Amino acid sequence: MTRLADRTFVAQAIIDGAADGVEFRFYSEYYYGSGGSPSSTVSNVVISKQDALAGGLTALEERHYTPTVENKTFGSNNDAYADFYLYITKGSDFALNLNIRELGWNFGAQAIGISPYDAERDGPSLDRYTELLTIGPSALFDGTANFERIGGNTSTVVSTAAAKAAADTLNMPLFRLLAGDRLDLHLPLPLGNIVGGGAHSLGPAPDMQEHLVVALGCPSLKKALAVNLAVHEEAGRLLEKKDPSFAGGTDDENAWTANLDDLQALEIIAAAAAAVGGREGLEIRMGLDLAADRFWKAEKKKYVYAREGRERTTVEQIDYLSDLIDRFRLLYVEDGFHSNDYEAFAELNRRCGDRCLICADDIYASNPERTRTGVRKKSAGAMIVKPNQVGTISGAEETARIARNGGLHVIVSHRSGETVDESIAHLAVAWGATMLKTGVKGGERLAKLNELIRIEEANASMRICPWKGPGR
Repeated sequence: MTRLADRTFVAQAIIDGAADGVEFRFYSEYYYGSGGSPSSTVSNVVISKQDALAGGLTALEERHYTPTVENKTFGSNNDAYADFYLYITKGSDFALNLNIRELGWNFGAQAIGISPYDAERDGPSLDRYTELLTIGPSALFDGTANFERIGGNTSTVVSTAAAKAAADTLNMPLFRLLAGDRLDLHLPLPLGNIVGGGAHSLGPAPDMQEHLVVALGCPSLKKALAVNLAVHEEAGRLLEKKDPSFAGGTDDENAWTANLDDLQALEIIAAAAAAVGGREGLEIRMGLDLAADRFWKAEKKKYVYAREGRERTTVEQIDYLSDLIDRFRLLYVEDGFHSNDYEAFAELNRRCGDRCLICADDIYASNPERTRTGVRKKSAGAMIVKPNQVGTISGAEETARIARNGGLHVIVSHRSGETVDESIAHLAVAWGATMLKTGVKGGERLAKLNELIRIEEANASMRICPWKGPGR
């Protein structure tokens, strides 16, 4: 019996959307490093004996071969799988993501009551498994507010794979299963990253993390994707002309990384968008994701822009972003302030929400209570939803519902560390998302965009979201 076997109880019943009669069985297997050799393998433990079984493999994802867990779920027909990047998330209201070694200690010793070393010496306690199963599914949950024991990405991957298997068993696409009785479904507008910066880029780059575009008024999703790609390519040509040292490098989301400040990046994208928009006869608008937590310095009470060489107070930050919104006709600004400053978000939303979608990610963290607080304070006009932040599909759906009911636009989003799992394309359709934010290029990003194309091709009556901006 190999070490960490008892960790398979992540199987528990984090099973969202499972059809009646569909049950699951789980095992997981983990690898470290670029060589792909197993450091620890988790043995199979039977949890049910009916229609479905779930198993886990590992995937080495695109970001420096960081360990990733993949959960493979078999329904009555074919197999379905989902994989998620394992990492440690900062912030008390995110689902906590643990590295694999920590996961073994926490889950084995605390959740199951057997240490990893005991499991290796004596084998798993099947009596303990039976006892927990007999008590019922609720007893098998992690038992903490943020999946502190098993990790938010581990719970998310099981939740996602189980939902896929349930959809497969019912012979329906995942989006239809998750949408329930909602019939007014549309395809989301693709929000694409053109120039990267901040923590996503190596070397000299803009301070802000993402400089984005979205095409409005396209007749189809496929056309919108082609337009985003054309802007990306045009921006690359303009960067070659502007900076002789530009060698076509990209960041971890396949946006261009270049020796620019934020104003220069916006000017390049504005020129690229004007050129492509002129050829296509379409309106292409720009956006920003500042990820301002990264350059907020609490001890100074200022936002420190290292590349620009400027420090801004909160009031100055509000004024600065208001000016950028008007200067570049920005349609979208995400995370302009640190993740506890509801009031600054609300002030920018009050000033500019009639012409720009003020979006929050870290301030909400896909957390229902934080979302309710933000809705009450009118902190934003939109929110990012990421299942891994809350730990299950059902938890993320609850957050999306709270946001919609509060009058917010839902933006379903990828993460910087991604895999080729395509599930969020279905979530965006099922939850009525205005946009899907998942880059422009790169295999792990294109997996989601290609899935949207498949959904569009298979559902001729489904149209792309007609939204053209606040007040329009």
